[in-house]
Amino acid sequence: HKLSGMIDVTHSTCEYIGCTIQPTFGLPGGKSRFCNQHKLYGMVNIKDKKCQHPNCKVLPSFGLPGGNNQFCSKHKLEGMINVYSKHCEHNNCKISASFGLPCGKLQFCSKHKLEGMINMHVTNCEQPGCSIMNPNFDIPGGKGRFCITHKLKEMIDVRSKTCEQEGCNVRSHFGIPGGKKQFCIKHKLAGMVNVVSKTCEYLVCDISSPVFGFKGEKGRFCFEHKLAGMVNVVSKTCEYLDCDTIHPSFGFIGEKGQFCNKHKLAGMVNVKDKKCEYPNCTIGPGFDNPGGNGRFCSQHKLDGMVNVIDKKCQHPGCKVIPTFGLPGEKIKFCSKHKLQGMIIIHAKCCEYIGCNSVRPGFDNPGGKGRFCNHHKLSGMINVKDHICEADACNIQASFGLPGKKKSFCIKHKSDEMISNRKICNYSDCSISAMYGKPGNIRSHCAKHRQTGMIRRPNAKCKQCKELAIWGKNWVPVHCETHKLPDDKNLVENPCISCGLMYVLDDNNRCENCNPESFATARLAKQNALMSYLDARKLPGNSTDITIDNGICGKERPDRVYDFGDKIVILECDEHQHQDRQCLCEQTRMVNIGQSFGGIPVYFIRWNPDDYSPENVRKNPEEISKRYTLVGDLIRDIQSNNYELPTALVSAIYLYYDGWNSLAESTWQVLTGFE
Repeated sequence: HKLSGMIDVTHSTCEYIGCTIQPTFGLPGGKSRFCNQHKLYGMVNIKDKKCQHPNCKVLPSFGLPGGNNQFCSKHKLEGMINVYSKHCEHNNCKISASFGLPCGKLQFCSKHKLEGMINMHVTNCEQPGCSIMNPNFDIPGGKGRFCITHKLKEMIDVRSKTCEQEGCNVRSHFGIPGGKKQFCIKHKLAGMVNVVSKTCEYLVCDISSPVFGFKGEKGRFCFEHKLAGMVNVVSKTCEYLDCDTIHPSFGFIGEKGQFCNKHKLAGMVNVKDKKCEYPNCTIGPGFDNPGGNGRFCSQHKLDGMVNVIDKKCQHPGCKVIPTFGLPGEKIKFCSKHKLQGMIIIHAKCCEYIGCNSVRPGFDNPGGKGRFCNHHKLSGMINVKDHICEADACNIQASFGLPGKKKSFCIKHKSDEMISNRKICNYSDCSISAMYGKPGNIRSHCAKHRQTGMIRRPNAKCKQCKELAIWGKNWVPVHCETHKLPDDKNLVENPCISCGLMYVLDDNNRCENCNPESFATARLAKQNALMSYLDARKLPGNSTDITIDNGICGKERPDRVYDFGDKIVILECDEHQHQDRQCLCEQTRMVNIGQSFGGIPVYFIRWNPDDYSPENVRKNPEEISKRYTLVGDLIRDIQSNNYELPTALVSAIYLYYDGWNSLAESTWQVLTGFE
């Protein structure tokens, strides 16, 4: 009921000018002179009772039931309980009460609070609807009314000790070792360290708030210096047994995150991240009016909205997200506007010295990815991509039930499972999309591709990562700037003879009007393969000639290997023979197989050209590796070190669309034994 302007004239106040708080701090053996905020160096709390443990200065809260408070939480004796704080009124609950009705008394703990009760130990931000507790911001001299988000103009942090640098309102964390905090990180003096936060225990490491330790311990080390077997013991982890994923985001609506994405239960949603405001949309919002915080996703953004979350390229007027910068510096420019010497630094690179492959996926089991496929160490596996769920299978999963996630590889998939690869946009077509407009995603298969579409339409130049439209053998590898003299423009243009849209030769004619120039390229690939096999002493019994002088047919297999009890036929299939009907190809193989009078015939269909790997992020194998694989396969078949199907005519397709590895490929039986 005190009137305006009245103060406490009975009790002493802190000696700090203008402070009206009762003093509790003074020199040992003296009187209390200052409050906690204004106490001088060396002063201690001499007014409040202390824990009875020797040299402990903490206020006691624990004692025997019905007795006085004698010890702090750390030094309490067996059987002692908190006798200082009021207990929750719920039956047999020993937790301190902190919740009650507005303007009422403390009655219940957080677990047993009733509807409408609030936490009476803390104050909330005065902004309507804001639940931030213990707001720090107010006008100078205030006690704290608003949080940092809702603070008004001219408000400052009045609760935290601020940097002693004149005009600086940033919290102080740095001081001389063993002393008090005096300055912020910007204004700290030489020799000052962080005296507020615990630091990593590694010698000379000053990273604050270490989070790694052994299970059951507190955080002791930072990520860089953690010991073997240490995990993040500070952050909340997924509740699934033995899952160490931190910051679980999935839970039931209205509850907190309990599980990670992998272990979430049926009906759980992402309850942690902000969602797009469009009804029933669960995508994170990144678009808003300029100056906003993000309200809608890319799909549902309103007219005039822009990406307000991601950093933009520093080139004037460019709105593209930057990924390039100078080594050791921050990202500044996009691919189009990057300066000379800049590299991709937006993503983690392979740890192999000199390798700039981004997003390395190979590591020891349980790791996060350290090396690329080319530089992975012995025993490392792909830890980035989802692995087949079959026991002991480490192959990337690409098949799953319709509408479900990929869960099995091609070897272990069930009959009803389908590939998760992008399907041709043509109505009722279920073939994988391999073609698209240059610079766009793949949208159509070979049969339904439209004018101007090319394979690998998003291929990047090997020199600068710009869109590649020039290359050899119909594989785009260079941009307009870095094209080589013998590269061809792989974007379809009108033929000067027929006027139709095709990839043209040097004379601007298509394959139909000048087949000789295209046939030369195909023959060069076949000859290169045969020369490699000859060098490995695998010359075969015949190359590109008819069988038995054409008695049983005019087919000319590229190379035939007669191993006595079996025949192996190698075919160099340029561009996967996409210009030929599958039925015609199979009929040809059956006819050739019958020419050998009942000896098992095994066709190896080898593609030297571009293909789309099963993993869309993986590049096609280099031609040298393809040579090695087919040579090793023929050698292993010759020495009976490779298991073949029991059939009259079989075929295996190497480096066709969807190829991943020889171990995952299966032989197709064309004709079985009767």
